[in-house]
Amino acid sequence: MTATLPLIDQARARRAELQRIGQRRSLALATSIVLTWIAVVVSTAQLDRVLDNSAAAFTMIFGSFVAGSTPQGGGAVAFPVFTKVLGVSATDARTFSLAIQAIGMGSASTIIALTGRAVDRAALRRTVPAAITGFLGGTALFALVTPPAAYLKVVFTLLVVVAGASTWLSRRGAVVEQLQFAPLRSTMARYSIVGIAALGGLASALFGSGADVAVYLLLTIVLGVRPSIGVATSVVTMASVSIVGLILALSTGQLSSASSALADYDLFGMWLAAIPVVVIGAPLGSWFAQRVTAETLTRFIGVLASLELVSTALFLDELRTNPALAAFAVIGLAMSLIGVRQIVALREHLATTRQPLSGSVRRLDLEMEFTQ
Repeated sequence: MTATLPLIDQARARRAELQRIGQRRSLALATSIVLTWIAVVVSTAQLDRVLDNSAAAFTMIFGSFVAGSTPQGGGAVAFPVFTKVLGVSATDARTFSLAIQAIGMGSASTIIALTGRAVDRAALRRTVPAAITGFLGGTALFALVTPPAAYLKVVFTLLVVVAGASTWLSRRGAVVEQLQFAPLRSTMARYSIVGIAALGGLASALFGSGADVAVYLLLTIVLGVRPSIGVATSVVTMASVSIVGLILALSTGQLSSASSALADYDLFGMWLAAIPVVVIGAPLGSWFAQRVTAETLTRFIGVLASLELVSTALFLDELRTNPALAAFAVIGLAMSLIGVRQIVALREHLATTRQPLSGSVRRLDLEMEFTQ
């Protein structure tokens, strides 16, 4: 027993050193982005524009914190706040979410690469092209047929509830890698990864978020991939979709002008104001996630899902005036919860061994989880 203590001490020392390296690289990247942002804002005389759109920056303080501490991206906060509180159209809220995630999650992916953090490369070879394809297909489809805004808000709420319920129901234990089949070698698993990533990309075309949560939940809950690897893999997947979305928004002018001529908000100014916030807020969320228990984080995710559900019920007036929408919401909620329970039951059936959660479930855990 005593002979193993030096090895344990060495492993702890190595982990601490890797943490310090990750923190330094994260700080250097965040500092360079913020300094570049300051230079651009000052040189182009955009400071007044940034101040005029401070509401977006305040929104993303919480949004980026959520992105740093949970499996959900910043769009999970930006989309509902923008559409329900700030009066931004669903299309513009989607565009903003993608544009700001391209900065935050692009930075996260860069740090993952710089620190050598483990990702599921076999999964990424499928999730990235599938999610981008789903996003582009969804963008083209929804340009022709735009779902009613009220239904979009309800569907988004259901997605957040699914993510929260899945995390909550699976809190009792984490599936280790050894399942009854080799996940990525299974034909069913390969098709599942491609299909779920494509559906996540389709959801991202509507809400600016979805591919990340879909990939994370499939990899960790169903296929038994370690949560730290699932987080990193979902970050890179959603970053890829968001960067494509930002390029599309800039090339088509979606980010420079609101979708409605009557809109009284500056979408580009909102994005510009939020950039330094997301660069700083996500690491703070990750810092918070590292210092609380997995059970606390699970409760936090559950609270977020509950707040989204309650805010939709309170602020979406159409639920009280449109019986069809109300029925859609109730039936959708019931089916979503039943579906989540079945997925978790499948996960428990597939797992050959289980172990207690040893690490926090978090979104942009960029500094801490280097040992596998």
